[in-house]
Amino acid sequence: MRDPVIVMGMMRSGTTLLAEMIHKGGTPMFEVADQVNPAYDGGIKYERPSTHEINLALLGQTQNIAGINVVGLKLHPLPPGALQDLSKEVGDQAWGFKDPRTTVTYPIWCEAFPRGPRLYTYRGHQEVMRFYFRSRQEMRLRLQQARRALKAWVHFNEQILCHIASDQSAGRPVALVRYEALMENKELIGAIEKAVNVPLFDARNFDLHRNKLPSNQEKAIFRGLSLGYQKRIAALYRELDALALK
Repeated sequence: MRDPVIVMGMMRSGTTLLAEMIHKGGTPMFEVADQVNPAYDGGIKYERPSTHEINLALLGQTQNIAGINVVGLKLHPLPPGALQDLSKEVGDQAWGFKDPRTTVTYPIWCEAFPRGPRLYTYRGHQEVMRFYFRSRQEMRLRLQQARRALKAWVHFNEQILCHIASDQSAGRPVALVRYEALMENKELIGAIEKAVNVPLFDARNFDLHRNKLPSNQEKAIFRGLSLGYQKRIAALYRELDALALK
């Protein structure tokens, strides 16, 4: 079994877009039998079910858990036979997988697959918060969800910086891209391909991106929810933006 292309980043930060670009570029991110109609809005998010199940086991979970709730969970060893089953699934072909939870479980995956390309993506914290804020729940719960999403955003992106440092030290092919920049700059696709030697297909959906921008009123709410985190947020942007492909 070859080492996979691994896509990491927080939920709602572009991991699905990268996985779609990789999959349509010729590197399977799932098996056709698992996802007959890989449409994001249909609930299928270019994820490999087998690696998703492994991630849940690594997090000590028997049922699906929201990504913003994995922060602080203890990591568990790989389940017996997990890699053997995965090898039977992918064979000797090029392959990859994405699951935002991998950003937390990566130390274990890295031991299992010490080589292979790593692609990371991040997105503005307010755009991420917007998804968790826009629900049909009462306002108190919506605010709690948005605040929890902010805390997760900080944790996930701190993990990304740690992983990139480890990848660079080990000589693994690595690329970091900001979602908004990728949506605006087609030339970044070629830069990613060059950095990790993985062919990509331009699967960007500009209408989908525009529909998910926060309103001015939401931005004001999110600024209030970010009190106490401003310095950490600013520091993360400085480090992430410095490492991101331009």
